[in-house]
Amino acid sequence: MNTLSLLALKCAYNTFDLSSGLSNVSIRDQMVRAKLLIRDLVHSKEPCREILIVGAGIAGACAAVEAAKHEIRVVCVDRNERPFQLQHVSAHRYVGPYMYEWPAAFSELQHFPPLDWPDAKTMSKFFRTEFGWRALEPMASNVLADKLDTWLRDRLAAPATPAQPHPEFLMALPAAQVRQYVLAFIKGRKPLAGQFKAARHWPDGSVADVDIRPDFVILAAGMGRENCTLVEGVEGIKFWKDDTLWQPAVNTKQVGIFGGGDGAMQDFLRVLSIFNHPLAFIEALKQDHAVRVLLEREYAYLLSIEQQHRLESTWTLPSASHDIWRQIDSQCREVAQRLAMHYCVRRAVAAGVKPDGGGRVELFCREAYFGKAYLLNRFMLHLLNTCRRESTEEFDGRLPFAIHFMREARSGSVSHGIYDIVVADTKNPMGQERKKFEVVAVRFGVNRDTTAVKQLLGLKNKALASRTSMAQIPLPFF
Repeated sequence: MNTLSLLALKCAYNTFDLSSGLSNVSIRDQMVRAKLLIRDLVHSKEPCREILIVGAGIAGACAAVEAAKHEIRVVCVDRNERPFQLQHVSAHRYVGPYMYEWPAAFSELQHFPPLDWPDAKTMSKFFRTEFGWRALEPMASNVLADKLDTWLRDRLAAPATPAQPHPEFLMALPAAQVRQYVLAFIKGRKPLAGQFKAARHWPDGSVADVDIRPDFVILAAGMGRENCTLVEGVEGIKFWKDDTLWQPAVNTKQVGIFGGGDGAMQDFLRVLSIFNHPLAFIEALKQDHAVRVLLEREYAYLLSIEQQHRLESTWTLPSASHDIWRQIDSQCREVAQRLAMHYCVRRAVAAGVKPDGGGRVELFCREAYFGKAYLLNRFMLHLLNTCRRESTEEFDGRLPFAIHFMREARSGSVSHGIYDIVVADTKNPMGQERKKFEVVAVRFGVNRDTTAVKQLLGLKNKALASRTSMAQIPLPFF
């Protein structure tokens, strides 16, 4: 088993996990990880005639399609009503396979796999995948889900062949029934015959008992439940649920966002800027020739610190990652400071901020730095903050904003749609102030006790940490 995909993802006997405790979790990462795992299972020494996949999201569906191409019987089960359920419900989260690879040259277009990769013939032949799309820019999550849904329906409607059997998708299956089988499979340590009773096939809706005897089990049941609890009695909306943060009228609201990672940064930018996603903000800045020259002059340095950050994170204990995050924050501020010295940059950045409608948006981070986040989000927040601090004149008439470090909510309540939150200095609990918000978003990450591995297998946190020690290794781009 001398391959990273099998070593990093194995969690039990012939069982692999595509969803828990992973650092690289973009939609592209999920697809690439699934493809690599199937590739290596096919070429492993153990027979691979049948695979059970738990979860019909992006990773699970991609793994199912890839495995079926190798004459493998695939049964993919899910408790939801249809594949890609998580992505279907969000019309205002934007996704793109290379958006967060900025400032790399190939981050501008969102084709998957990329069309303009160097030596494209050789690369596309090696990484050929049916599970892809064409897009000039990031698209709404539900739009991507609809595209993949249509493609998958069309594929399942085509005649199956012995060389390429159709993967079977069984939806609305009780989680307890799946868990019982997976635990028995692992305990038996050999292919185990089982049956899912009254299983509903997707997309035709037919119901039948389905017999299985997989050689391998792949868990792709999601990263776990979000921790959206700010304080007792105060909950924020789920990340993938539609919210009002994107609406133009949000500039009339008092908005509080809590968290220091990607989710909080995305929501802060959605409220503050006039753009659907941060890559559009960057592209708008570059419409000014002078700004484009100044910005692209920094790309080589930004790309080098991003590459160093990723590699250093791979070799660093999670408990020591704060030093890396503090360092990259400092480096982003240096770049932002050089850019903010120029009036044309400040003017262009301010033009991307929503008009002042009487509201305000504030971001509260527990630490003195941002946490785990893509460079694009991190850099945009530093650029906005630094430009406004350098000169407020350009921001007159724009939505007011503030970024607070070392602040956390200590207590709070909700009454008649108003959030009354007591915010304290994390170093000085006595330094408290009361804030009132009309909208609150809480982005505290995933509850580790709800991951697929813990729910299905009951792995303890210590075992999970050991199993995911290689989870931070960066993945190929396609």
